[in-house]
Amino acid sequence: MKESVLAIRAIGNAGFGEEAMSTLTKCFKRTENPTEIRLSAIQAFRRMSCSTDVSCNSIDFSAALILLFHIEY
Repeated sequence: MKESVLAIRAIGNAGFGEEAMSTLTKCFKRTENPTEIRLSAIQAFRRMSCSTDVSCNSIDFSAALILLFHIEY
């Protein structure tokens, strides 16, 4: 798991969030993944800008907030 977290963080640090958006989204949506991997995937988006080329609406940020704040419906 440590290697996965480091790889996800490297993607975010390098600013490759846009290129890896699909994979990162799958990482944080997959409930079987450990919380550390899911949070790392969410954090990898921090350098990604919302542009016309990449729609931020395609990322389910509500799922990310639920994960981060343990919101229950």
